[in-house]
Amino acid sequence: MNLRFLVIIFGLVFLLGACGPSRPASADEPSTERYDEARAMTYFLDNPEYAMILIDSAYIDENISDLKRQYLKAIVMYNGFSHPDSSLLMLRHLVESEEWEEVEDTTLLVEVYGLMATVAGTMNRHADVIRYAQLASDLAHGHPDLSWSESDQLSRVGRTMAYYGQWDEGMQYMKRALQQVDNSRKWPDFMTYINVGRKIAVTLLEMKRPTEALQLLRIMISRLNHFKEHALEYENLQMSMSSNPKAVDNYVNYNLVRCYSRMVRCFAAMEMPDSASYWIRKMQTYKESQDQLVMISLIPSLVRLHFDDMVLGNQDALFKALGTDTLDMDYVRLLEALSELEQHRGNWRASNSYLIRASNVRDSVERENYRNQLTDQMTLYQLQDERYNRMDVEARNSRLVFVSTALSLFVILMTMIGLALRLFKSMKTLQRVHNDTKSELQEAKQQIEKLSQGYVPETPEQLYGRIIQVMDTRRPYTDQNFDIAQLASMLHTNRTYISKVINRMSGLNFRSWLAKYRINLVQQYMKEYPNAGLDEICEVSGYASRSSLFRQFKAITGHTPIGWMASVEDSNEENVDEDEIVGNEENVEDDESDDNA
Repeated sequence: MNLRFLVIIFGLVFLLGACGPSRPASADEPSTERYDEARAMTYFLDNPEYAMILIDSAYIDENISDLKRQYLKAIVMYNGFSHPDSSLLMLRHLVESEEWEEVEDTTLLVEVYGLMATVAGTMNRHADVIRYAQLASDLAHGHPDLSWSESDQLSRVGRTMAYYGQWDEGMQYMKRALQQVDNSRKWPDFMTYINVGRKIAVTLLEMKRPTEALQLLRIMISRLNHFKEHALEYENLQMSMSSNPKAVDNYVNYNLVRCYSRMVRCFAAMEMPDSASYWIRKMQTYKESQDQLVMISLIPSLVRLHFDDMVLGNQDALFKALGTDTLDMDYVRLLEALSELEQHRGNWRASNSYLIRASNVRDSVERENYRNQLTDQMTLYQLQDERYNRMDVEARNSRLVFVSTALSLFVILMTMIGLALRLFKSMKTLQRVHNDTKSELQEAKQQIEKLSQGYVPETPEQLYGRIIQVMDTRRPYTDQNFDIAQLASMLHTNRTYISKVINRMSGLNFRSWLAKYRINLVQQYMKEYPNAGLDEICEVSGYASRSSLFRQFKAITGHTPIGWMASVEDSNEENVDEDEIVGNEENVEDDESDDNA
């Protein structure tokens, strides 16, 4: 009886154990519980697939909206899967949806446009970076809690403009961003202040203004030391910063090392090796906050200061960085610095090898930048094409409204006629711009085809040489109707680029440059044919009237034609019919006095 009872007890225990709850999931196995955004984001790098599952589960459970869901999935796609093109496509579908126009959450709007600017920057879409960052800063303007975001986006716009070569305008944007978060006691504002200050310092170094960069860096170092002592006085300090005593020190030391490295670059640009050595020693006191990227960025400055031993001391990181060619100008400057280093050591073969490699990378960078510019032009063309189509639809609707209302009241009829005329005028203007942009796109496509076949874009010096050859051999300026459009057609390029090249190479605008050619021809013709009349000279040199000839001749040579001829005429001077020329000159002066009257 007792044995039978024990068997029954053991059987019940076994059944309860088998049918009971399973063992808890381990820490490595994620569980699909209720959505937590912070928890989901912890998986977006290590386990992006699971992060996607959490985001979709939250949408099904109605814990987040569909817009928030798409935004979070774009973040995971960009950071976790490393697909910036797919991320940007998702974000574009998001902002073009009908639901986007009804969003009232300003923070979400700013975050989405800021992410689009970040992703576009990764893809070297600089025009998109400026457009999306400007949208984000405009939306964040006027919101106290988003002042840091506005400053961050403004600095991004300014830095991108500086990359394009618009130094002064880009610097104004970055200084405006720095002023908005200056002297703030909020942690996000202070963090943005440090980031923007570092961007401005780098830009000032690129603009060859190291003194101003030094002043800004000293202020930033002082602010970092003050923050280190009074961090708890700042508002909205992140939980990780406030709970971890070493977090503040690590953040400050990390930024101090980068400020010190920029101080070294400033003193290297100013050729002050003793001061640079001081800041290098300051950097070495924060070894835990250093990384090899900082030292590699200092190599051009160290070579310039002849600190060759310090460069050779980082050979392991240097060889690792030289493993694959990177398409940016920092890498070109690194190769050029190594070439100079090998020159110091007398190793000319290695120096030439680095120099050739730097030249090849520079050419690749220029081609890549040129392709990016063409991509931006194609994007602008698509926007103009969409605008033209939209205007075309509006024009059709306007015509229908005009036809339907023309049969009613006379006043409405006259009003619609005025609107239609204005609309047609704008359509013609837009059609002209559309056609011009279309032709530029065709040229851009031809350039892309040439680039894909190894074509190197023509430099301004080469184009100016072709211009001089055409002007000297074909002498098209003898035609009174010759202008810059005809010259562009002869050279198979656009008039804007020719105008810029002539202005850059000769220091003159096109009219003044053309006038010098015609006046030189007038002088040569007067020497060869001293008895020639003014009308004949005008016809030969391309002038429409004698008054134009006299005005430009005196503006360029400082003399009238007679005065100039008197200074160069030879022993046959008495054979010149001076009375006729004087009479012509008096008639011209009378014409000019009548014009002035």
